[in-house]
Amino acid sequence: MNKLVVSPSPHIHSGLTTAQCMYGVLIALLPAFFVSLYYFGLGALLVTVTAVLSCVVFEYLIQKYLLKGQPTIANGSAILTGVLLAFNLPSNLPLWIVVIGSLFAIGVGKMAFGGLGNNIFNPALAGRIFLLISFPQQMTTWPRPQAFNMALDGETGATTLNILKRGNIDEIINIDVMEMLIGNAGGSFGEVSAIAEAVPYCDFQGMPAARQAIIDYCIKKGIEDVEPEDVFIGNGVSEVVNFALMPLLDPGDEVLIPTPNYTLWSNTIRLCGATPVYYRCDEQSGWNPDVDDLRSKISARTRAMVIINPNNPTGVLYDTQVLYDMLEVARQHNLIVFSDEIYDRLVMDGLEHVSTASLAPDLIVVTMNG
Repeated sequence: MNKLVVSPSPHIHSGLTTAQCMYGVLIALLPAFFVSLYYFGLGALLVTVTAVLSCVVFEYLIQKYLLKGQPTIANGSAILTGVLLAFNLPSNLPLWIVVIGSLFAIGVGKMAFGGLGNNIFNPALAGRIFLLISFPQQMTTWPRPQAFNMALDGETGATTLNILKRGNIDEIINIDVMEMLIGNAGGSFGEVSAIAEAVPYCDFQGMPAARQAIIDYCIKKGIEDVEPEDVFIGNGVSEVVNFALMPLLDPGDEVLIPTPNYTLWSNTIRLCGATPVYYRCDEQSGWNPDVDDLRSKISARTRAMVIINPNNPTGVLYDTQVLYDMLEVARQHNLIVFSDEIYDRLVMDGLEHVSTASLAPDLIVVTMNG
């Protein structure tokens, strides 16, 4: 008997443990932490230590005594929540408020949903929002940065966003971009230095190991000659669609998309100033695309064709011959093909998904999956 196994992402396992991921992120945050110590001194250190200790203690107590489970504080996730919460706070915030924010972040933002992997919000940001609502004055009082400042009190001032919001042109023209770049600016102490925050970022196309895993999957799907530089990893297909369409389309261009369809494609095309042109998926032929209708919609402004297979919302898996016919139309009119295959593993009834790119190695086929 065939079994359908549905599991949450990520579906490709790198071998890294949860602890390795958490501590890796903590290491990546060290540059921002050191900059915060340089400009905000003892206040930044105390807020960070308080947030981290509070988050670890609260998670331990909740897991052991409320949830009656085995504490998992060793995996580093509570430490990371504490650091991220601290980075989103003023360095002069009273420590008792930091403790309250930590309790909300762990107790409500994380453990109320079942703990790591089940929470629907970022716990640290949930804590920040709670504190901003509860203590607006303290949360919007920003100390001015001072190099090697070991004092717990000091002069306060406006952040760059405050200055822009006030709209005073004399203040705006005096904003020093270089100071913002290195972190000599008011604000939450963990986010003021653009350089420090950029240091830990990985390759903008995605981590090499992750891209290689995607290449291996492409090989299994019959997609040949995929190189690491051909792979781009984004925050879901929605983001990747923006990546792909924004540089391609000019106002007045047209893109062929199926109807019925998932509105992500049509909305993004419109945001680019282009026009979505709908080709019919025929219910009488099992919701397969009508290739004759597709061909009739092509004009001098047509730049690309979108194939959603398996289709959303109809759920149909396209016949392979239909895909061949659609690709021949793209070949005749020199069209780029965008193949949305996000549901390629949700195929049932003994059917097998065929990747569009495997059928047309001579065409530009941008495959989107996750």
